[in-house]
Amino acid sequence: MVLLLDTDNHRILLWLNGARQGRTIAGNDTPGNSDYQLNNPSQIRFDSANNLYVVDTNNSRIQRFNLVSNGC
Repeated sequence: MVLLLDTDNHRILLWLNGARQGRTIAGNDTPGNSDYQLNNPSQIRFDSANNLYVVDTNNSRIQRFNLVSNGC
């Protein structure tokens, strides 16, 4: 599994082993401030429970995403 922080497209992509393309797991191609939207994400980290934390720079917040509930 590889995660890509796609800052300019305001999203996080997931590539599973053997996949030909990634899948968006957070954000989309448009900046926003609602749940699951991002505006210039700048860093990602995991905790021991596999939660993904995203520094959502232009929204001045940190968002938490549960990868298990997102089907990852």
